[in-house]
Amino acid sequence: MPDSCKAVGADAIADIQVNSDVLLGVTWSGGGRIWPESYIFKIDPPKAERFTAPVPAYTRALTGDPAAAN
Repeated sequence: MPDSCKAVGADAIADIQVNSDVLLGVTWSGGGRIWPESYIFKIDPPKAERFTAPVPAYTRALTGDPAAAN
């Protein structure tokens, strides 16, 4: 993931946390079993790793996992 994307994601997470009195969370679309692996916005892990892939750092950060900072 490019550093510029990481920075945008970190800013978004910070905004959600600071404004938690009015923002309840986030949602995204970009996954599904029948979408091709090459789809640019696909968020599911590759089919071969679907049940063994680690939780992405961005998802861990959104859920408040302290290990996401590492």
